[in-house]
Order: sequence, then structure tokens, then C-alpha cells
Amino acid sequence: MRTRRLWILLFAIGSALSVFAGCSSAEPLTVADFRNEANSICRTVRREVRRLPSADASEPERMLATGMLAIEAQRRGVRDLAALAAPTGAAADVERWLATTTQTIDAASRSLRAQRAGDFAAATRANTEGAAHAARADDLARGLGLTACVGVRQ
Repeated sequence: MRTRRLWILLFAIGSALSVFAGCSSAEPLTVADFRNEANSICRTVRREVRRLPSADASEPERMLATGMLAIEAQRRGVRDLAALAAPTGAAADVERWLATTTQTIDAASRSLRAQRAGDFAAATRANTEGAAHAARADDLARGLGLTACVGVRQ
């Protein structure tokens, strides 16, 4: 039974990563075009997240709902970014960045679910994990020249 779960997990991980490995059948973009398009997508996501209704700890359900809306916007952004044809020679770096960005979003989602369930220890663990992934994603984005994609979850 444990082996079956492991294979299911490995299949799921492989399927998720294949989304990032050259999703587009189009010709690769130039580095400049890729940067422009990716930065534009990130600016759009940032605007969407900033337009969400604000909420604070005194409104926990509203705060959690707003957090889920932010996660949905970020997931749409990752799908749009994955659809871009990465420049020749940069596909592996783009794939690594998108995978790390997805890990950041997944950790945020786990944190919100844990908070909703009242498991603040699990939320804290997810936040710590997410912060580590976010730092790596930001470093990768900087290396790709995607300045608008650094800290996009803010």
C-alpha cells in the first residue's frame, strides 16, 4: 500500500512539473520578449492582488477568503507564465523558477487551510516553508531579469 502511495505521489509530481517543461509549442521567445511578457503578467497579478478587499485579524474569515482569492490570482499567473515559450537556453531556469513559485503558492494555500482549521502550528510551518521557497523564487526571477515578478505575492 505504501509503495502504491509513493508511485501516485511521484506521478502527481511528475505531472505537475511537466506543465512547466515547455508548455508552448510556439517558437522560443527572445530573452527581451520573454522578459517583457513575463513582467507584464506579474504586474497584472500584482494589481489583482492589491485590488482585493483588505481584512485584518479581527475578521478571520474575510482574511482567509481574501487569501484564497490571492492564491487563485497567483495560480492563474503561473499558468500564463508557463504558456510562454522560454528563450533558448533559459528553459531549465524558467522551469525551476515556475516550480519554486508554485511551491510558494502551495505553502500559502496549506497555511490558509491550516488557519481555517485552527491548526496554527501547521500554518506556521507552512509559512516558514513558503518564505524559503519565496526567497528562492525571487532569486531565480532576478536572475532571469523578471524584476516585476520579485515579491509578486505582496
